[in-house]
Amino acid sequence: MALLWSRTREGRRYELRRAGGTVRLYTDGVCHSQHHPRRLFTGRVWDLLALPAFLIDPPPRRALVLGVGGGSVLLILRRLFPSMALVGVEQDPVHLEVGRRHFGLRGSGLRLHRAEARAWVARHLAASEGLPFDLVVEDLCGGRGVPERAVPASDAAWLGRLLSLLRPGGALVLNCLSREELASCACLRDGRLRRRLAAALRLQAPYEENAVGAFLRKGGPPVPDPGALLRRRLRQAGLDPARRATGLRLATRRLL
Repeated sequence: MALLWSRTREGRRYELRRAGGTVRLYTDGVCHSQHHPRRLFTGRVWDLLALPAFLIDPPPRRALVLGVGGGSVLLILRRLFPSMALVGVEQDPVHLEVGRRHFGLRGSGLRLHRAEARAWVARHLAASEGLPFDLVVEDLCGGRGVPERAVPASDAAWLGRLLSLLRPGGALVLNCLSREELASCACLRDGRLRRRLAAALRLQAPYEENAVGAFLRKGGPPVPDPGALLRRRLRQAGLDPARRATGLRLATRRLL
């Protein structure tokens, strides 16, 4: 991969690298985002973080992404749902700079906040005017050389606050680094959180260790088979994963 740009700031190493037409953002050796200007999907975990939006009825109008990186998930959501209002929260100012300058992360309908995610969520929940979201994507991963989650998936208090950000029938999407980490998720293990859910689905892509959990909050239409519903709606949108031309690869398994 060709090195396009690099910077060291406060002991952290940032690099932009190009592989073909794809540009990737690395921080301390961990890939945080990738973008191809002529392709909708990345072929990586960021696709899976956006897809659960198709499970929401009615279609989502407001989405929150915690852990923007360079903006891969926000860029996919904007192309899939052009009228959706998008909010991104990212603590690292270099990530936001790269997203704006190199990935095209700007424009109407998009608001970016430089903030620590847990503090931002607490302020939003405390604000009387804090409107609920239809979709919340939590992708708080970092690490040096080896990815790691910033907040354990087993933290019931944290996931409970994220569910409280959602309107009834909304979806919480969680990026876990393995199936085992997802299996330990408090949304599946904690009885109080499970009772707030209508369904849960695991999404994975070939050759990816990451396992994405999609958790639907109660209050929307029944979802007897979320995997089948997701595939049907993807086909209706012309994004059938069975067609190689879509660039979309995924396997699903119902968890709840």
